[in-house]
Amino acid sequence: MIQLSLVYFFLICLATASISFFLGYIIKRQFGGFLSGKPSADSSKQMFPLQELPVPVSIKDKELRYIAANQSFADTIATRDQTWKGKTDSDLFLGMCAEELEKQDHDILSGKLNFSKSALELSTINGNTLHLLVSKSPVFDLNRTIIGVASAFIDITDQMTTEEAFWSNEANFFEFVNNLPQIIYETDKEGKFRFINNYGLDYFGITNHDVESGLNLYDVFASEYREKLSINMKRTLKNDVSESTEYIAVRKDGSTFPVLQHSNLVHKNEEVIGFRGLIVDISERKQTEELLKYSMGITEEYSQELEERNIELEKSRQEVVDMIEDAHNARKKAEEANIELEKAIAREKQLTKDAEKANRSKSEFLANMSHEIRTPMNGVMAMTHLLLSSDLNDEQRECADTIKDSADALLAIINDILDFSKIEAGKLELENTDFDLRSTLENMIDILAVRITGPHTELISIIDKRVPSLVIGDPGRIRQILTNLIGNAIKFTPMGEIVLKVNLVSETGTTATILFEVEDTGIGIDPVKIEELWQSFTQSDSSTTRKYGGTGLGLTISKQLVEMMKGEIGVESELNKGSKFWFSIPFQKQAIQPTEKLIPSAQALEGKRILIVDDNKSFRDMLTELLTFHKTDVEIAENAHSALRSLKQAVYDEQPFHIAILDKFMPGIDGEKLGKQIKSNELIRNTALVLLTSMGERGDSIRFDRAGFSAYLTKPVRQSQLISTLVMVSGLESKPEHLKQGIITQKDLEPVEKETDLQAKDKKLKILLVEDNRVNQKVAIKVLRKIGYEADIANNGKEAVQILGDEPYDLVLMDCQMPEMDGYDATRCIRNDQKVAVNSSIPIIAMTANAMKGDKEKCLDAGMNDYISKPIDIKILSKAIDKWT
Repeated sequence: MIQLSLVYFFLICLATASISFFLGYIIKRQFGGFLSGKPSADSSKQMFPLQELPVPVSIKDKELRYIAANQSFADTIATRDQTWKGKTDSDLFLGMCAEELEKQDHDILSGKLNFSKSALELSTINGNTLHLLVSKSPVFDLNRTIIGVASAFIDITDQMTTEEAFWSNEANFFEFVNNLPQIIYETDKEGKFRFINNYGLDYFGITNHDVESGLNLYDVFASEYREKLSINMKRTLKNDVSESTEYIAVRKDGSTFPVLQHSNLVHKNEEVIGFRGLIVDISERKQTEELLKYSMGITEEYSQELEERNIELEKSRQEVVDMIEDAHNARKKAEEANIELEKAIAREKQLTKDAEKANRSKSEFLANMSHEIRTPMNGVMAMTHLLLSSDLNDEQRECADTIKDSADALLAIINDILDFSKIEAGKLELENTDFDLRSTLENMIDILAVRITGPHTELISIIDKRVPSLVIGDPGRIRQILTNLIGNAIKFTPMGEIVLKVNLVSETGTTATILFEVEDTGIGIDPVKIEELWQSFTQSDSSTTRKYGGTGLGLTISKQLVEMMKGEIGVESELNKGSKFWFSIPFQKQAIQPTEKLIPSAQALEGKRILIVDDNKSFRDMLTELLTFHKTDVEIAENAHSALRSLKQAVYDEQPFHIAILDKFMPGIDGEKLGKQIKSNELIRNTALVLLTSMGERGDSIRFDRAGFSAYLTKPVRQSQLISTLVMVSGLESKPEHLKQGIITQKDLEPVEKETDLQAKDKKLKILLVEDNRVNQKVAIKVLRKIGYEADIANNGKEAVQILGDEPYDLVLMDCQMPEMDGYDATRCIRNDQKVAVNSSIPIIAMTANAMKGDKEKCLDAGMNDYISKPIDIKILSKAIDKWT
């Protein structure tokens, strides 16, 4: 209970300091003018922040008279019907406690102390005695001149009572004494043991049976000391004084050790009934004394150390003796303890309720932080998107692209910090939805490939064909983990390759455990720093001169997410030799899985001879496995010379290659030059050529078309796109109408998106935008105009309800956090009262910066039809409007 009490004291001190810090902020903003003689226009509103604080707080002027306080101060320190305004501590407290408080105030006003914190027993004029923790800090005006004192009080009377109750419990007393790390005993007047604590029994190697059999104090000391012990016991009985004497003690097995014994008398009804004592093993001290005594060259420093050890030993002995005496006195209050313990239980229940309330406050804080951050980010990102879609010169576009990249990076950092905060608060939850794993991974690889800025780094993904595509889980978090790992690999691999391998570990009829590995050939990690990688805000290089930036949160969040998914995560690395990060996740499989068959058009590739020319082994292996699965005849070449030999030999063998897949960036003769040589050679020029490159540049397609290439694709290549390309270049399938002429490129293979602008303009929709933030109003209007719509504006929910009651609209875009009436109440009002709106079933889409888990459900529960989070994605908004109109 002592430890518990100390924890209470620490937490209360921390809370007091935090409240004082917050008080300083409130006072500076709201009371600075009042204290300096310049009261604000509406002083009644100044008390609101003080009233919200859960502990008594007050403010005094330079004359140390109370000028402001909250209701908690009036209830605890003063009384409900007694005024405190204009009074001093001498008016509210009695005697020394008032003097102590005023002394602290003078130290604060004089600048001697910037902050004070103390525990006091205060007696009020009402006759109450309170145990309080008092925290004080100065109040400054706008010129940083001290003009008053702010105080915060925390009542710890209950904690003090609970601690006293502990010591008054007889069971606690015996448990405490039994577990003290010193030998404690009681005997009768003749020295026969009545009690030895557990530590003493173990130390002497005896049992309670030995004690009950008549073991005597004389039996545990060497025979030559028994006379000395007898003399000391008689002197103690005669003079009733405590004795401390050195002896040689004897264990049951015959081994001996030097001790210091301290004893005093035990009384009952004013009659001496025996001795109570403490025996301390001083072997270490004796050994030290002997070494110091006989060592040559003994110094004053060693002598001082010996003296300090003796002082510490004596201090420890005295502390234990004092604790025993306190515990003995506590036994007399056992009956009172039971009552106090019941009260303590009731207080613990209240503390639990307070903790739950604190957790709710933390969740609300996170939600507000998310909203406040995403609101301005919505303006930055949406306006940048609109700017990039307008006519810009090269310099302007470069500036706008830089803003967009910076905003994306900032949003990623913000999301990391918010995710970390949600994890710390226990508020991060996972989705459990059906998704296509292969499609998710391919989309993610496409996005990450853009981060590679040099031609000498390749990003490769190898997904085992046994890995099930349709699984159940949280696709967003899987993307987040892989984006962190692959993003780090790209950052730390200036040259080489990054390979994502996805393999099946185990499988049942309903589950599949899948292993994800991200392996790079980058700078690697020092083994001694690997364990630190998983700690928050930690990087392998944290110096101010480090080359690579980052928050140090990505791996921490990834580890937490993997563990939340019941998976495992790890890393293998060697400095300057690359790294391999891996994690495994158990997934539920969807009930219906696609049958493992070839793409119908790809069946025509069966038997076709294909030559793969690439100096990267990982990429060659991936292509070989893919094309072999489609039953083609595959050969490989590591460079241009080997490729030319293979092509010519195949013609001589009357088995020419139908297609050659060439890598653009190879040492020596690159893929473009090799393609030109092939097309200029009459013997092998009929081979169709497909060029793969890790770095595309403007004008490439025209140049490669002239060089004789049939197709030009950028790595990493989607497997389905590569197969479709091979089918078309081999002449086994007709090209689409828009590909009848010229080289096939990646852009040609992507599905043609519908012209959203034109479709939108055909819809004459009447849209009401409900948004209180002026910047977000401008952003939304411009985004809507971009996709062909106009909108009217309502500045809050109350105004929206009034507008919808006067005229009909086709759609409402509703913000959630607004003054006067928020989006939730406005929606409920529209839905629940048909007289309020002309059309109570009008589609309402939440367009909000609230992005916490559960916000979407909250919107739907209020009656909204859909939910879009800020920053607004123009494509998502367009699809939502199309869906509900």
